[in-house]
Order: sequence, then structure tokens, then C-alpha cells
Amino acid sequence: MKERAAELIFRHKLLILLPVMVIMPLVLMAATQPQPPRWQSFVVVWVDQYKFLYQDDRLGYTPAANQASLLNDFLRTRSFAADAVGRTQLAAHMTSPQSELLAVERFRQSVVAYPNSNNFITIVVTMSDPDLAYEVATAVVDTFRERLGERLHEQNQAALKLTSDALAKTEQDLAKARSDLAAYVAAKPEVASARADNGFPIEARDPSYARLFAQVQSQQQQYLDLHRRVEDLQASGAAGAAGQELAFSVVDEPQQPFAPIPHSRIAQLKLPVIGLFMALMLSCALALLFILTNGAVLSARDIDREIALPVLGEIPELRRRRWFWQRTARDAVRQRLGQAAQSNPSGVHQFA
Repeated sequence: MKERAAELIFRHKLLILLPVMVIMPLVLMAATQPQPPRWQSFVVVWVDQYKFLYQDDRLGYTPAANQASLLNDFLRTRSFAADAVGRTQLAAHMTSPQSELLAVERFRQSVVAYPNSNNFITIVVTMSDPDLAYEVATAVVDTFRERLGERLHEQNQAALKLTSDALAKTEQDLAKARSDLAAYVAAKPEVASARADNGFPIEARDPSYARLFAQVQSQQQQYLDLHRRVEDLQASGAAGAAGQELAFSVVDEPQQPFAPIPHSRIAQLKLPVIGLFMALMLSCALALLFILTNGAVLSARDIDREIALPVLGEIPELRRRRWFWQRTARDAVRQRLGQAAQSNPSGVHQFA
């Protein structure tokens, strides 16, 4: 089986090596192409918020990993990207929907944010122009800070509105409960006179009065809790604007890059190595395909293995030689016939 596989591989060696001969020159040409210079601008942000400034933990005390994930999610949105691009020189190219889409896509591919630790985030902007890289880094920081502030303000206002509406409804319920209790006491004068009795309390002697009185106390306690909640939301809204600097404060401001990114040799070798690996995989697949699908009889071993018949001899394949230094089977047969004629001048040929 090994000899058959080796013979099939040798017979189809050009087809098997075709992926290597086609892919490798293309990959080498692509790898040797001159790369345009790229420029990077970095921003380091400190994320550390005090929890008492906020009511929502998602926008309050969050680690750097969550903030970096939030920024990366914002970068994939069209509104955030268009807002940030509009603050750079790319805004001049946003004259049509198609050009705006191209500018937004270029912006998305050039910005990435990742956490350095639990409190620090690094924002990296890679562009083909140093001025544009600096502008995009500044625009990303400013836009993200504004979005956080807007989100915090909207959430505070929504919570304040819901709590204020609940407070107004509770105030109405409290007023109704008090009026019901006053009407019940006015309808039964003995209830008012029973308050001076030193025996059992009036709530134990009159279940209806006890129920109305408990309802008044419950509504009053709910009103006090909601009133305190409204005051806390108003205070947190005022503190949120001041605490925004603590939530997203820039430690290292973006700087205009002074040198392009150097090209490493490892990065240049990465593409040829990947191309060689893919070409070898395709060649191995072709070789395996030829071995498994070829059913031709190549030698006496195939006949002996398949039908177990004895073979007396094999006729060599008489084909022309492929290279000029190789001797063909025809040359070997002529040479052997010539030797036999010289050794047997009588004309009777005997072949071993």
C-alpha cells in the first residue's frame, strides 16, 4: 500500500504541488508590497466612581472592563460613530449617505478600547494620518463622556417622574383614608367618647375603626418613604453632574503621534507562513483524493492483492522521457536487444 501511494503521488506530483506553486507566489507578492504608514494616538482613562452619587450601579460604580465593553458597544452604533466623526476632519466627506457610511466604517475599524486594570481604560486610535488620529481620539473621549452624562440625566429624570407620580397618587390615597376615618368617627359619636376610656384601646373594641386607622398609618408611611425617595433623586441628579468627572476622567490626554507604527518582521512573516500552511493542506487533500479514488492496476502487486493470480512478468511502460538526462524505457529495450544480438550472431534470440 505504501508503494502504491508513493507511486500515485509521484505520478500526480504536478497537480499535487499546484496549490503550493500558485498560492505561495501570490502570498509572497502580497507580503512584499509596501505598507502605508499608520499612526496611533492613545488615551488613558481612569474609571472610579463613588457609589453614593448614583442609584444605578450600571452607570455608577462599574469596573474598567464593563466601561470598556460599553464603549466598544457604542462604537458599533451608527449614531455614536456619526457624532464622533462629525467632530473631526472626516465630517467634510460626509456629503452623501454612501460617503457617510464609508466614514463611519473607517472610524469603527480604527478605534479600540480595552481595560488595563480594574480602574484604567486605554483607547487606541489607528489612522493613516497623524492629525486625524489625534482628532478621532479626542472626539471619542468627548462623545463618550457626553453620552454617559446624557444617559445618567435621562435615567434620573425618568426615575424622578415615576416616583413623583407615585407620590402624588399616594398623597391622594392618604387624603381619602383620612377623610374616611373622619367620616366614620363623625358617624359614630361613641367612638370619640370611647377614646377617654382607660380600658381596652378603641382599635381592639371596634374592628372597622381599627381597619381605617391602619390604612391611614400605612398610607402615611408610604407617603413619607416616597417623599424621601424624591428628595434623594433630586440630590443624586445634582450630584451626578459633579460626579461625572469621577466617573470618566482622562489621565493621559491624547497626543499627536510623532512617528508611524514600526513594521515588525514577525508581522511580515505571518502572511507567508499562513499561505504555506494552507497550500500544504490543499496539497495533502489532493494527494489523499488521488490515492483513495484511483483504482487502476499499477503493478503486479495490485493483481496479486486483488485476485491472487501469479504474474509471470511485466511489460515496461514505453513512454518518452520527461527530462533530457533520463533514459526512457525504449532506450533500455533497444540496448538490451543490441546486447542479445551481439551475444547470439546466429539470429536465435533468447531472453532471460
